Order: sequence, then structure tokens, then C-alpha cells
Amino acid sequence: MSQLDVVSRTHQIMVPDGSTGTAFMLDIDSRQYIITAKHLVQESISPFNIYWEQGWQTIPVGLVGHCDGETDISVLHTIHNLPKMLYPKGSHLGIETDLKLAEEVRFYGFPHGMSTPRGEQSVPVALVNRGIISGFFGTPLGSGEESFLIDGHNNPGFSGGPVVTIRNGEYKVAGVIAGYRHSYQRVYGTDAFSQVDETSVIGYLPENTGIIIAYNINPALDIIAENPVGLPLS
Repeated sequence: MSQLDVVSRTHQIMVPDGSTGTAFMLDIDSRQYIITAKHLVQESISPFNIYWEQGWQTIPVGLVGHCDGETDISVLHTIHNLPKMLYPKGSHLGIETDLKLAEEVRFYGFPHGMSTPRGEQSVPVALVNRGIISGFFGTPLGSGEESFLIDGHNNPGFSGGPVVTIRNGEYKVAGVIAGYRHSYQRVYGTDAFSQVDETSVIGYLPENTGIIIAYNINPALDIIAENPVGLPLS
């Protein structure tokens, strides 16, 4: 599996409230699934819009399942075969669930709707970022934990994108981007001479801490195993 396999299967999506994010295609037991962040599609999956051919296209999808609790992953499936340009023949994504502390990973998505163009009649390429696995929730070194932290820089639009490991030149999906940790900074008022009045807090602004929250791909695989209704691949 190469980086081309990753970018060929990673796409920008728009959900009913107009929010945009990222989703990626995964094949399990010769069936086709769409993985994305639960907070993007939990309220409604229809209409499900995906960007290709230089415009938004609505595709029919069904729900396989939402992960339980705070695990921010949803699994969908397509109703009909997707166009070849959206789902290239022969591309394939491997899976890696055993993450290591301090391991470098890459993540792919469409922050603020940005992408790399590929010309007319081509699917835009997701932007690529990287970071290291900085910690796990649960046991200190437990790679099987559902959620983990990445020391990197995430932006709105990466949500739902794949977290990818690279081992021996093989690119494998390990998790799903959920968001980033906020730190709220005070906003102060000013006096008549435009000097900051540190006694007058007029509000708070969320600041990106650079701590990314992601979830292991395992819960998505569990949902698929329980409800294997993905579109059969011919």
C-alpha cells in the first residue's frame, strides 16, 4: 500500500448542516465502506455530498453504525458503485491497529476546504500533515486503547480523515482524526488610550493547542464485523 492508495481513497465531504470534513474508503472482506467522524454525520447522513469533478455530488449512502460513547467514528456504506475516478481500481488500504508511543504518523484531510488540484475531471488530493503518537487514554503504553493523542497541528476540515502509519514502506490506516484540544485564552478590553486593561476580561477565544485527538480504527472494524452490509465489490 502506497501513499497514492491513501490519497485516492480520501475525500472531502459535506454534511446536511453545511459542515465539511473528510472521509475515506475502506475494503473489508470484499465489501466497500466509508469511514468518517461521528460528529459530522450523527444527526443525519442524508444528503451526503462528496467533492469530485470540480463540484459537489450527492451520493446515496446507508448507515452501518455509529461507534458507542465518545468514540468519534461512524461507518457508512454506498448504495451504488462509486465512479472509477472516485474509487480507483486496484487501490487498497491496509490496516494497522497496534500503535507505538512516539511513533510518527501522517494524517490526511481537507483543512478549511483546502486541497491540491489535479486538473479537470480529477478528484482533488487531500493535504498531508504529520505528528507523533504522544500518548494514549487508559494504560500509559497501551496501544490497544481506542483513543490516542498526536503531537501535531490539526485544523477544521481534517475531522474524519485517516491516521496512517508507515512501516517498511507500507502505508496502513491506524485511526481516524476527531479534533484537537482547545485552550481558552482571555480577551481583555482596552482603555481610552488603547492600552490593555488586564482587569477587564471581555471574553475568551479558543486556541489550538497542537494536541490532536484521534481514535483507533478498531471500533470501526468491530461495527463492520457486527453488521457486514457494505456494498459487495465486483
